[in-house]
Amino acid sequence: MRPISQEVYGIPRQRVIGSSISLAYEPDGHGGRIVRKPEADVLDDGPEREFEYVAGAERALEQAKAQGWTVVSIRNDWATVFGG
Repeated sequence: MRPISQEVYGIPRQRVIGSSISLAYEPDGHGGRIVRKPEADVLDDGPEREFEYVAGAERALEQAKAQGWTVVSIRNDWATVFGG
């Protein structure tokens, strides 16, 4: 998604959160091949990106308060929202 996000959606690549498949090279008798590993490839943009997420969340909470939106926490409100 990141490589095409700017061109297709107008969203800068550094603003896209996600994961991708994990690949590995395996040598074989024919020179080798690229294989898919059975786990996701985690994208770790480092502490700078984590700060950006926190700052964005804080701005979102401020906007929610200003607009009178109901804020739901998956951790605290799961049973209320999903009944369980």
